[in-house]
Order: sequence, then C-alpha cells, then structure tokens
Amino acid sequence: MDQYVDDHSSEPVDHTFRVSRLISDSMIAQRDSDFPVWGYAPAGTEVTVTLGNESHSEASGRDGRWQVDFTPREAGGPHSMAISDGETTINVSDIWFGDVWVASGQSNMAWIVANSNDAEAEIAAADDPMIRQFKVPLSYSDTPENELAGGDWQIADPDHVANFSAVGYYFARELRKHVDVPIGILNTSWGGSRVEAWMSVETLGEDVVRNFREQERINQEELIARLTEKWGIYRKRTPDLLMASLIGLTLPWIPRTG
Repeated sequence: MDQYVDDHSSEPVDHTFRVSRLISDSMIAQRDSDFPVWGYAPAGTEVTVTLGNESHSEASGRDGRWQVDFTPREAGGPHSMAISDGETTINVSDIWFGDVWVASGQSNMAWIVANSNDAEAEIAAADDPMIRQFKVPLSYSDTPENELAGGDWQIADPDHVANFSAVGYYFARELRKHVDVPIGILNTSWGGSRVEAWMSVETLGEDVVRNFREQERINQEELIARLTEKWGIYRKRTPDLLMASLIGLTLPWIPRTG
C-alpha cells in the first residue's frame, strides 16, 4: 500500500488545536512517500505547518479537521516541524524518515521483549536509536474513531525496549542489518482478537456484521441461561469487547509496509 489512510467519518470529540498523536517527537515516517500531517482546530482556523524549508497552510473544515501534505523525503534525519494556528505553536523534534511497518495480530505479536528468551541481556544490549515503536493502546469502538486513544514513539534502548513487541523488535533489528534506514514499528496487537475485529463494515458487509451481532446476542443469552440454571446467576453480564471491536480499532495512519 503506497498511501496513508485516515478514516475521519465521525465527529471529533472537540476542536481544540492539536495534531495527531502519531505526529510527535521521535517519530519515524515513511520515506519516499507523501507525508501527511493532520489534526484538529476550531472550524475555519488557518494552520501552517513547516518542515525544513517546506511550508503549507490549510484552514480547518467544519468538522475541525485540517491536513497538509509534504512531498516525499529520502531516508534520514533528524528533522523538526512547527505547527501553528497563529497563536500557539506545536513543535515536533527528532523526526526521521525510513520504513514503517505495522506489527499487528494476537498474543504472538503482543508478546513483549521483557518476556522473551534472555530478556535481561537483550534489554541491556538494546542500543539502536533508529528502531522505534509506537504502541497503540487497547481501545475499541462501535464506529470508526478520528483519533488514537493514546500512545507515543519510543526508542529501542534499555529504558524502553522491554515493552516493545518482541517479534516487532527482533524483526526490525534483523532488517536493520540489511537496510540501513530507520525502522518504525506501529504496534497494534491485541491478544485473542479475531480477524473480523480488524475489518471495517465496508469490508465485511453490513449483513455479515448484523448476523454476527445477532448470533453473539443469542450465544450470550444461552450462556446466561445455563449459568443461571447451574449457579443461580441472575444478573446479566454482557461482554462488549468482541462486538465493539468488530468495527473499531482502526489506525488513522497506515503507511506503505513493503
């Protein structure tokens, strides 16, 4: 995929001037590809973004969203960026361009370096500042979200690498031996998640989603009936995670991965 994807179909929580969490200190952006920078501001606010000698301005729309696009950059850095609404300036530093990979899946991808073989030695030996991870926090939604719930970029050093995806980190470390560019890992893993939870309604089809939810409701009612009969449990306990995450857990920024 040679593009960034940002689903912003629903309204943001507020229009406070801000930039996407992915656009933050120590970030790695995809080299040789258009580089979008986006965020929110009160409707009609002119936002100016400067990266090196290149500068772009854009007014936020009625939904508060603004976006500017920079021309492709070769691998390298560090770069700095200034994002201003005329009154407040957001400065982003230590920006590098390289290759960005999405590390997604279940517990095998969520497994952290701290729990891997020889973890103590591996953590102590981590010394490559050109490997960085953005861990997307666990969250879910019934509708596509405009923004991530949290997260920041962290460098692969002894202070941070323990919580990196082990698969993601060892993959990036090996890749760096052959491709001398910064490597960014977008860690979106969630142990036990089903593949349908990572797919949009448009991809699955509305009928599939509707039938899935109905079957889940029936399964839950049957489970509650069995528990009530066996142990006298009368209070209805409905797990929301699977159904809610069927549509949710979307990343607003998915760069080229190969």
